[in-house]
Amino acid sequence: MPEFTSPANTILIGLTNDVNLYTLAFYFQDADDTSASALRYGGHYSMLYVDGHAKSIKMSRYSFPADGDAFDIMPMSVNDIKSYCYDVEAIQERNAGYGNGYPCSTVAQMLNDNRVIFN
Repeated sequence: MPEFTSPANTILIGLTNDVNLYTLAFYFQDADDTSASALRYGGHYSMLYVDGHAKSIKMSRYSFPADGDAFDIMPMSVNDIKSYCYDVEAIQERNAGYGNGYPCSTVAQMLNDNRVIFN
């Protein structure tokens, strides 16, 4: 618990489209079809935060060419993307690839800036 710098702004668990690993992380989902029906729950996904409160997050369909993803579902708001960070200043430790070595908040902003709304 002490590693969560902002429990009221950090998602613990929530509704998903697929395997939690993808929907509850920066790379949210790419396994379902790309039609509008792939976006479930009317586009509002309920999330439970570390401090115990819950709220609904507006999601949308995107492609993410910068990392080779043809289809992803992720929050519309960059601040909601940052809610996946246990510490927005923590450096991302990925083996390689997009966002490696940057603070979590920077990676969230990069995702927001480089995604393309899926038509």
